[in-house]
Amino acid sequence: MMRSRNEQIQELLARLELPKRPTVVDITVTEDVDSLGEEARRVFVVLDENEPDEMRRWREVAPIRRIIHKNLVDQGIRLWPYVRFVKPSELSAKEKP
Repeated sequence: MMRSRNEQIQELLARLELPKRPTVVDITVTEDVDSLGEEARRVFVVLDENEPDEMRRWREVAPIRRIIHKNLVDQGIRLWPYVRFVKPSELSAKEKP
């Protein structure tokens, strides 16, 4: 059985080597359409609930975003990843895996 593109992306992201901080506890992917009507993906990087808010600053999360984008491009996945950094308590019911 062939895996969907979303499953391929999810598996790829699960194998990433990420910085130790901020602490990532999960990465989930949902299908989406961008403002131009193009297929895209929403990537929710779920940080540890106890991670201080300072660890959500751009200088802290930018390396994770770069790793995600680079790995998708390296695997030939050209869908734009809209990356959002959240804590578990911030995910809506439809965003939770």
